[in-house]
Amino acid sequence: MKISIGGYKDVSTIDYPGEVVSVVFFCGCPFRCPFCQNVGLVTGEDCKEISIEEIHVVLEKYSSFITGTCITGGEPCVQEAGLSALLSRIKQFGKRKIDTNGFYPNVVNEILKQKLVEYIAIDIKAPLNPQAYGKVVGLIQKGDKVVDRVKQTLIHINAFRPDVYLEIRTTIVPNLIYTRDEIESIARNVEADCFTLQQFRSNMGTLDPLYRDVLSPPRSLLMDLGEVIKNYHSCVKIRTIEKGEEKL
Repeated sequence: MKISIGGYKDVSTIDYPGEVVSVVFFCGCPFRCPFCQNVGLVTGEDCKEISIEEIHVVLEKYSSFITGTCITGGEPCVQEAGLSALLSRIKQFGKRKIDTNGFYPNVVNEILKQKLVEYIAIDIKAPLNPQAYGKVVGLIQKGDKVVDRVKQTLIHINAFRPDVYLEIRTTIVPNLIYTRDEIESIARNVEADCFTLQQFRSNMGTLDPLYRDVLSPPRSLLMDLGEVIKNYHSCVKIRTIEKGEEKL
């Protein structure tokens, strides 16, 4: 079986907290978030077909340095069969984590039932209402469908906690998703083991060219918004270019 991927990160200490992991970048995504930095993975420009066995061989080279693997994207769940097969194949390399946008609840549920991951990070892009979500993910006409699927994915994941660790991530993007009311709306309507705010950066390009000139929000804003989240979640982190990952 072959999978479309954009490449690897051989060793990472930031993609799975507390672990040293290799990262595999899956291609494809149903969203068109205007601020997305992984343009080549979304459009397919940076992608190639590679067999699961070839991926296994590459990861085996790093096996003496890593304690797990992170599968990210793009959106890994687009390639359902390949994702499940790869997660099964790499169990020997330690813990397994996937990053997802939550649009494929049935795929996530099947992965959980098969006990193929120990950690899921889900990007909650906006308050869980169709108009806001549709705008942020670039699918204005499909906001209802997107929100329904994201909510169902959260239900599935929470059914498997605490055996599976759940991280909620929201990217703060100036003039798109950045206000106190927006972040509070997300925080009070989701459950998670930890909630992380991420700083938008345009240095690697963006899907919508208009966002390439948008400045990153200041760290102080993420700190302030993080304090709002602390009213609802005991574990809150921010990730910025200035200070990396910080727990509030």
